Amino acid sequence: MMIKALGCRPLSAITTWRALSVTPQVVSTVGFGTSSATKLQAGRNRPNNRVLYQAYEQLKLAFTYLYTTPGIPLIYYGDEFGLPGAGDPDNRRMMRFDGALSTFESQTLEWMKQLGQLRAKHPALRAGAWSPPLWKEADFLAWSRSLDKDLVIVLIHRGDAQLKKGTLSVPAVADGTALVEWFSGKKMVVNQGKLPFEIAARSAQVWTAQP
Repeated sequence: MMIKALGCRPLSAITTWRALSVTPQVVSTVGFGTSSATKLQAGRNRPNNRVLYQAYEQLKLAFTYLYTTPGIPLIYYGDEFGLPGAGDPDNRRMMRFDGALSTFESQTLEWMKQLGQLRAKHPALRAGAWSPPLWKEADFLAWSRSLDKDLVIVLIHRGDAQLKKGTLSVPAVADGTALVEWFSGKKMVVNQGKLPFEIAARSAQVWTAQP
């Protein structure tokens, strides 16, 4: 497999896309707003399952972005599973561990473990070039990281639309390059510099090249 050099753009050119800005208490505040009048209420009121599900999905997207963009990820205790909280002093709750986690929290923790394994396995995510966005919209962003023969393509869809379809143009990737989606194991092959995709609402995909 051969990967041609991907163009690199400074990080500042992309940071204006604020697709994944979340409050420090995303799980608690997602259904209550972020004004000073509602911060404490957010910590005391437990959102229903639908709101909780959306909050944890958003948290997964935020961490996927963090783990696949340049820099070293920094995780505050409890964030790895979405520890609830609100404004000071409710932002320093006691740490909980595996046996005391809810279903949503356990799923989030498992996602974080997979992100850690992804970053450890692929040097492109630690020291690779950052490509210009392969696709950029208000609710959807796709980009690639590459280093030598290691290639990672990331798609994040933060919108509420049920399914987004399209085709990424990846002319720098050699035809016949086999890609595997990290979380699902799905496989795809680059054909004529194109990579078709389908991605559900509030979800992320990470495609990795197979040598």
